[in-house]
Amino acid sequence: MMDGNKTRQEQQQTSTSLNWQEIEDVLRDYKLMVDGASDGLWIYNVSSDRYNVSKKDRERFDFDPNLESYSLAAWQELLHPDDEPQALATFVAFMEGTSNVYENTYRLRTRDGSYRWVKSHAIADRAADGTIISIAGSHSDITSEIEQERLLYRLAYYDDLTELPNRTKLRHDFDSLKRDGMAFLFMDVDDLSYVNSVMGYDAGDRIIREIAGRFRARYGAAHYVAKLDSDQFTMLLFDVDDIEKELTGLLEEIRSIPFLDDSALHVTLSVGVSFYGQHGTNYDDLLRRANTALYYAKANGKDQYQIYQPAMETYAYLYIDGVKQIRRALEETQFEMHYQPIISAATGNVAGREALLRWNHPQRGLVSPAEFIPLVEQSKQMLDLERWIFEAVYKQYAVWSLKERSGWFMSINLSARGLITNDIVGYLDYLTEEYEVEPSYVELEITETALLINAGQTLEALNQLHEKGFRIALDDFGTGYSSLHYLRTLPIDMVKLDRSFVKSVEFVEKDRVLVSSIIDLAHRMGLTVVAEGVETPSQDGLLRELGCDLMQGYYYGRPHPAYL
Repeated sequence: MMDGNKTRQEQQQTSTSLNWQEIEDVLRDYKLMVDGASDGLWIYNVSSDRYNVSKKDRERFDFDPNLESYSLAAWQELLHPDDEPQALATFVAFMEGTSNVYENTYRLRTRDGSYRWVKSHAIADRAADGTIISIAGSHSDITSEIEQERLLYRLAYYDDLTELPNRTKLRHDFDSLKRDGMAFLFMDVDDLSYVNSVMGYDAGDRIIREIAGRFRARYGAAHYVAKLDSDQFTMLLFDVDDIEKELTGLLEEIRSIPFLDDSALHVTLSVGVSFYGQHGTNYDDLLRRANTALYYAKANGKDQYQIYQPAMETYAYLYIDGVKQIRRALEETQFEMHYQPIISAATGNVAGREALLRWNHPQRGLVSPAEFIPLVEQSKQMLDLERWIFEAVYKQYAVWSLKERSGWFMSINLSARGLITNDIVGYLDYLTEEYEVEPSYVELEITETALLINAGQTLEALNQLHEKGFRIALDDFGTGYSSLHYLRTLPIDMVKLDRSFVKSVEFVEKDRVLVSSIIDLAHRMGLTVVAEGVETPSQDGLLRELGCDLMQGYYYGRPHPAYL
């Protein structure tokens, strides 16, 4: 009997030992499963306020590594301050509700002080009366997904260069922003395409970023600024008492931005304005009317604002139609060259001719250069047109017999853009060889504007041209910022007195003294002086007395085609 009892006791002990072993095996398996999970796991016991987390969460988040379990306050302490109110509110609502499924999204602090986005998913174990006993759940790291979503959102709704809202974002936000009296500004950076072509897109990008920075500093969050296109901004101004004073100040602010650090030229804006209520109540109408006013501002000299008026509609249509016609004129060669004589004061003979562009419109006939030149300058075909001009002039000069041209020179205007970006040196080398016209018979006229931008590259190009034998003339002399400086630093052969001096030389003593001084100074420097815009015999006589070398103007002949 004793042996039997002993055997049963040993069997019970063996059975108990095997049960504990199975339990240990199961626990070890569960621990391995938990530690190997890609998500962090957690469980919260409500009555004891015990919050346990898996090894993965203890390692990646800033839980105290010396503790095995925590209170719910430890989780709360790791929440991002911006997420804490929402995360706690969602948790409390779950605890007080009846659902067994819990979901929440928030950021938790990691050991290095940064934050990671997690999506928490859990289920509740409830007592018979419905109160929650415990909650078990997981933490899925969704930081990459959140960052990807935000990146896609920024790409869709914000301008990459300036980080301002883009056209899509403005349209999306407009209905929530619109209000009576709101000013809708459509702004265009004047001549940015010129800056990009002459100085490179990095320079243009620098200007755009600087303008965006000025807008932020000036308006902050009180108003709404968006970037619509490469060189266009839109602004919504709210509750501005004196809009014209504000716009004047805005233009002055932008004028303080130089094209380059050492440039005398400064950035300018053209601005069109429409008002909510007065000019429309939806985005499209306000944008269209502000754009109409913008066209009017640019066509009237740029660097200004214009407030929409219905009369501008016709003008805007003509402007847009004019740009289209310019493109067609280039394609169909409606442009032609006219030539105006330049007279020697000493002999009265023709010393040269200036080549001037004219537009022979199929319906309107000859169109005034004052009307189409601004359109041409804004055309993307500007450089192509300039090359066409040079070839047309070279071809015509070669056609004229040696007797007809008798050694006189041909004067051609060279734009600032063409001087820098059109490989003008190589192109003129080609024309020289193709048409057998010596460089010494070609005078290149440049304006001070061409010299103010990217002076280093401009000087290099002018020096190369001068070394090849081309004459260099400074046009509109006396009207710019640094005319005398250029006489000293640039390879100039000739100065052309601006017509404003010639017009007043008969009647204004100070202008007469100034013209005399300019002529004397130029001669001392070995330069030839040309007077532009001579229209009367008295102007001719006075300029001869003052020692002017060459004269040009209607008094000697109007520009005309080569065949006349």
